Amino acid sequence: PDFKLIRVHQGMEDHECGYGEVKTSSHSKDTYLLNYDLIRIARFGKQCLDSLIRAGVPSPVVPLFQVVGPHMCFYAMVLISDGLYVMLEIGSLQIPLCTKDLLGFV
Repeated sequence: PDFKLIRVHQGMEDHECGYGEVKTSSHSKDTYLLNYDLIRIARFGKQCLDSLIRAGVPSPVVPLFQVVGPHMCFYAMVLISDGLYVMLEIGSLQIPLCTKDLLGFV
């Protein structure tokens, strides 16, 4: 993945707990590449869920995201039952590209 979220416990890296993919605006029309990246983060999310479950974490949720230019989508992956993984889009936002746009972002 392009981005990893890593849990730090008592100053030490504990485990990876989320992933993201980032593409420039020039790729915004390349649906094959964007879908491929979405599948990649889903696969990383599944592996992370499996390792958290093996570690005994109750009801883990793995945060995932995809950035394409200034557009960012957030997802949450959970295990509903044995073998049924669900990835939900939980929100999206436009990242401000200049200081003028920051006022609308706050």
